[in-house]
Amino acid sequence: MLTKIKSKWVKALRSGRYKQANSVLLDRDGAYCCLGVLAKIQGVPKEELFCKMTSNLPQGKNAGLRRTSRDLLARMNDEGKTFKEIAAYIARRY
Repeated sequence: MLTKIKSKWVKALRSGRYKQANSVLLDRDGAYCCLGVLAKIQGVPKEELFCKMTSNLPQGKNAGLRRTSRDLLARMNDEGKTFKEIAAYIARRY
């Protein structure tokens, strides 16, 4: 994973600025899954994130994460891990 992006992503997840969504990158209420936050900090427009499945990041916006890692993080998000827990995992693992 790209170190600069990882640092920004972990910081964003810990910030408390994002409401957490399940099963989509960005829901109708403006809440994000952890991968939606990753795309947002990389400048992906909301229209490209809206109601897309969690592991379907826009082309080139996966920060070097393999599909299996994206699927794992999406599953953690959807199974109830908080953004702070996910941020801690990302900081340790990647």
